[in-house]
Amino acid sequence: MLAKPLFLSLLLFLLPALNSGLPGALGVAPEDEVSLRGALERLRAGSAPERAAAQRWLAAHLKTSDYALLAAKTREADAEAGRRLVDALASDGAHLGLAVLLCGEDNDILADLGERAFLELVADWCPQARERPASRVRINAHLARGAARETIDAPRSEAAREAFERLARWHMGGLPLVLAPVAAGEPVVSQGLRGGLLAQLTSLTRSAGLSYAGVGDFSGEEPGAGAWILITLRGGARSESGAQRLLRWCRAVEAGAPSAADAARALAASAWPAALDWLEERWLKHGDAAALEGLLLAAPLGRVSLVFKDREALRGLLARADAALAPGGAGRAQAQRIGRALASTAAMSLGGDDRSLDLFTGWHALSASSRWLRLWILEGRRSGRGDVQRQLLEVVGQDRRVPAALRMQALRALVAAPRLPEAAVGVEGARELVTWALERGLGGELIEIFDALGVDLDGVELDGAASPGGVAQRAFAAHWSLRRGDHDGLVRILMQSASASEPLADLAGPTSESWIRAMVRWRRSEGRSELQRAVRSALEQLEPVARVRLSELALLAGGLDAPGQAAAFEGLSAKAELSTLDYALLGALAASESGAEARADLLEYLAAPPLAPEAREALARGLDFAVFELRARRRDSEAQAFMALVWRAISAKNHPLQSLLSPERWPSRVPAVALRIDLFEREIPAKLP
Repeated sequence: MLAKPLFLSLLLFLLPALNSGLPGALGVAPEDEVSLRGALERLRAGSAPERAAAQRWLAAHLKTSDYALLAAKTREADAEAGRRLVDALASDGAHLGLAVLLCGEDNDILADLGERAFLELVADWCPQARERPASRVRINAHLARGAARETIDAPRSEAAREAFERLARWHMGGLPLVLAPVAAGEPVVSQGLRGGLLAQLTSLTRSAGLSYAGVGDFSGEEPGAGAWILITLRGGARSESGAQRLLRWCRAVEAGAPSAADAARALAASAWPAALDWLEERWLKHGDAAALEGLLLAAPLGRVSLVFKDREALRGLLARADAALAPGGAGRAQAQRIGRALASTAAMSLGGDDRSLDLFTGWHALSASSRWLRLWILEGRRSGRGDVQRQLLEVVGQDRRVPAALRMQALRALVAAPRLPEAAVGVEGARELVTWALERGLGGELIEIFDALGVDLDGVELDGAASPGGVAQRAFAAHWSLRRGDHDGLVRILMQSASASEPLADLAGPTSESWIRAMVRWRRSEGRSELQRAVRSALEQLEPVARVRLSELALLAGGLDAPGQAAAFEGLSAKAELSTLDYALLGALAASESGAEARADLLEYLAAPPLAPEAREALARGLDFAVFELRARRRDSEAQAFMALVWRAISAKNHPLQSLLSPERWPSRVPAVALRIDLFEREIPAKLP
């Protein structure tokens, strides 16, 4: 918690008065000044108990607004008075602002007192932060323990700040990732992220020419208190202590330096509670835009400032986002950060009531982008209010002139709510919405939404579309037929796909809606037996060439029954030489009744691997499929044994697949559905008016 609710409520209530020029509003009230002056003077009192009492009073009562008097009375402090003042400041993270101000003084005594207090505050949170950062060798073991995540399919070029902030959100709950301001603008070219935090961090830092080190204690089984990962320019990760960097970042924020916003983000990313409280104070009292950037970064990481739960603050932030989205404004990036933070905030306000309906204030006067932003926030807040649900249903039911992106986001907000609509939801212009979703690879998400809301598509013609997205549309229609038990419709669509001329999807992880992607989803649902039944029916009616094509598709997706699998294995065994697709088909049989023989064949090919690079890649994909199939059937011990045999096979000197199949890299290319960034976290559509 960054602040006490009562304190924050009072502070927000008093802000207008504080800025109105009332006596004492911008400084120390007269009666407080007398107490403060007396306490500072008593630090030099003749008796030790009196000096100790003064120290305790200062520890409990010092405020950032006391700074001018504090600095004036401390310039000539003796050694004991200075030590007691340092102890008073270091006793509470709320004094961080005072310590930072003292550090910026030209007076050596004040600067020294401020730095000592600052370092004590840091040490109270992260005791080893004053030491040289730990090398990558020491921290990689800790990073490698994190669970591997599915592929993030996000090839893009962007600044390091966006790439590493996303990585931190993706691995939220692990070690904090802190990007130094000096590296924040470095370009990163991401080709997609795979595996655990260690693999993804290594990939991104290499791409940007950066390096990383560990701040804190990494000597034990678990990282020490306050430990974090520093990411900075190559060669500079261990040049100074973490505490020195934190001080420099705080001073950049205080001074309003060009790097202030990135410095505030770094402070927030570190998860240092005192720094987060200080940023909150600066935003509330001074409207410090850099401090706000830090709070916006922290919220999606689970460190939500109570500022975001205040009704007036919410209005102010929405107005700020609307201004950024307007022509000539700061742009979508700032609105994106505000939306992400507000979407991370629970619906309950500081007063304990759900104010989500406020997001519809002035709805029809807003731009489409601003309306989409509010729908995104509603999805994150998961409001259970009935009047909010009615407003969302109105957006969904509006005519097709309303942008499809708005209707899609309203559907997401409806599904995210704790209580779904009681009646089936009517979607105006369903075909156009489906087409829009398929063009963006969102067909799978839309089918889940339609199913959850009971959307009826019986009267909507979806299959057989002649557009370039025909494959994706057929996949969507087949999935819908499977969900509602339409056997004949599913058979018809399977036959259309098998007879089409489109090539098979990329088995390494398709980036658009495809048969492989859709059918892999199906096998995870309860409709697998129905899929196999439909495949059998379709195979009986197809010509030989189309029959082979459908068999291959169904085998890769787990939609082929036992007799079909046996026939497929027999056909593969009869071949003198396998094609690139055949290796994947052999791997897909690894958990079938012929699975032991299929795995043995793969290991035999691995012992004498093909020479062509594309064939080697195909063999690696076949091994991926084998592990995937065994794990999908919960045969983990067999999967582990097979992996051990693969690693033993490639241990031979100069084996050509060592780089592809080493324990550090394999298995990581299993044919699971890649998770696209726009499915993992929302992005304001670029083409909304």
